[in-house]
Amino acid sequence: MNIDKFIDIIVETIRLGGKGIDPIGLPDVTETFSDKILFVYVDGEFLMRNGKLHNVKSISRFGNATLRYENMKLYVNSAFKFKKLDFDYDFISKIVSVGPQGYMYGECYGLVIETVFVYDVFHNKLSLNKTSITDQVPVDVQIKISVVIDWLANPIINWLSNLYESKILLEIQRAVEKVIKDHLPLSTLSLDEK
Repeated sequence: MNIDKFIDIIVETIRLGGKGIDPIGLPDVTETFSDKILFVYVDGEFLMRNGKLHNVKSISRFGNATLRYENMKLYVNSAFKFKKLDFDYDFISKIVSVGPQGYMYGECYGLVIETVFVYDVFHNKLSLNKTSITDQVPVDVQIKISVVIDWLANPIINWLSNLYESKILLEIQRAVEKVIKDHLPLSTLSLDEK
């Protein structure tokens, strides 16, 4: 069996996954902070709720998969690339007793997630062992809030969204990991060349 074909099967299964794949929910995120902004110390809280991740079906195999055998287990290293992922969140920020709220949306292009699958030969079981983001791709975040306080809140909200860019990427990675796990082939693997 060509191991790239196996990875391509996972990609096609995700693309054809139907309902429940696009969009997928992102977990709520609550972050507290204390920092100096323009010579003033600011304490606050940033809450992201009702998150959704879109375009998971833009997945493709990235490069060739590799295979190694060790202790009755096959390890398959592969990478998946997402042409474009979009996400959105409702947010509430509590900054110095000011609580602007609104809508945050963003996108990232070319996100590559490396994976390690493990096939336990003895137990005939396939699992996703590890995922990691190979390169930190830029995340373009846009904020929509009330026009009345736009001039005051936008600089702070933009600062917060940049501060938590890596947190957003981590939540995207976790969501993609769940999708991949949920779409692993359930049948046993056949190692016969086809």
